[in-house]
Amino acid sequence: SLDAKSALIVSCRVDAGPVLRRSIPRAKGRATAIRKPTSHVFVEVAEGKEMKSSKSHKKNQAEGK
Repeated sequence: SLDAKSALIVSCRVDAGPVLRRSIPRAKGRATAIRKPTSHVFVEVAEGKEMKSSKSHKKNQAEGK
């Protein structure tokens, strides 16, 4: 089991998943296709110590960047 306090996000990405195809009724007995896209969210987590902030990171935070 992984301790939540020592967990670090190594990588994170969102890929396209399967598309659900539905239809909606229209005039004169026709139907229009509706595409409901889904996605796969991949988050890789590793156990490690907290990362130390660098001086440039602290400077950017102070400037509001």
